[in-house]
Amino acid sequence: MTTLKAALQEAYFMELEEIPSEEILSEDEALTFSPAFERKMKKLIRRADHPIRYRIAQAAACLLLAVLLSGCTVLAVSPEARAAFVGWVRELSEGWFVYRYTGKDQTAPKNIVYCPTWVPDGYKLITEPKDRAHIIAIYENPEEDIILFNCYMNTESMNLQIGEDTQLIDAYVSNIPADLYIDNTSGAVNHLVWEDENKQRIFWITSTLDGETIVKIAESVETQEAPKELAEYRPTWIPEGYNELKKSISDNHVSIIYENDEGYLLSFTYTRNRESVSVYSEYQGTDVQTVIVGDNAADLYLDQREGNTNTLIWSDEEKSAIFVISAHCSSDELIKIAESVEAVQ
Repeated sequence: MTTLKAALQEAYFMELEEIPSEEILSEDEALTFSPAFERKMKKLIRRADHPIRYRIAQAAACLLLAVLLSGCTVLAVSPEARAAFVGWVRELSEGWFVYRYTGKDQTAPKNIVYCPTWVPDGYKLITEPKDRAHIIAIYENPEEDIILFNCYMNTESMNLQIGEDTQLIDAYVSNIPADLYIDNTSGAVNHLVWEDENKQRIFWITSTLDGETIVKIAESVETQEAPKELAEYRPTWIPEGYNELKKSISDNHVSIIYENDEGYLLSFTYTRNRESVSVYSEYQGTDVQTVIVGDNAADLYLDQREGNTNTLIWSDEEKSAIFVISAHCSSDELIKIAESVEAVQ
């Protein structure tokens, strides 16, 4: 699998790994103990039904489609011509605008990422850029519209493909020539593609926003220090009989599901860089208590019905995360699990 394809899958499908499989869902009604999973599933279904988001994902898939021959295609011209020109060249090939890089590959600087410093009000960063040859940042607003920002270093020659069914407009990003692709269809996806001043990187933005706004986002792009790798946390103690069943990790969310021989599930999750999480319970008799986990206050949700699960939630400022444990366990066991949580990397 190419690096480009893997990056695209990570950007668009990372949330799918957070959902239990259909087999797990059908095995035991105990899974109803985790309303967060049900809310996540409903949100994903709603997103799947959102036509504008679908068009952005589809258009971005076309934009990032092929890295031919392991990403090593170059212009079909003489070596002398390639040596005389450095940068990304736009060509029309089989109904597609194709961007090809020619010139000597350069080593990407370490600990540096590119990303916009301005986006329209209401958009929040949901996928943080990482230090690598292909940088992706994704922003989302409450209506679930997204802005997709990409930056690619020429460590490999590659093709970027954009459909020909849009209007190509010459534009500028801070005095640098850029290609603006506008589809005047209502709710359609627009693209902006441009190089950096040294012609070593290519940037592109995909969004349903108008061209002027997309250019404004592009002109705000700056280098930033790459975020440090965040530690992964997990409990070092769980009740006897539980074994790890499923684990999913995204940029800011980790979920681990354990199961015991009786079919009961234990869920340990945490979310970084969030100010709050939501807890939903249909049972009005749930008892909420305040307890202590280490040096942190925690909320303990006790379901008084026999056979149901309890939930413990706490925030750890030092770890910059909110932790949630849900299980068919006593309050003492939940606290013991919570206090055993440690960094594993």
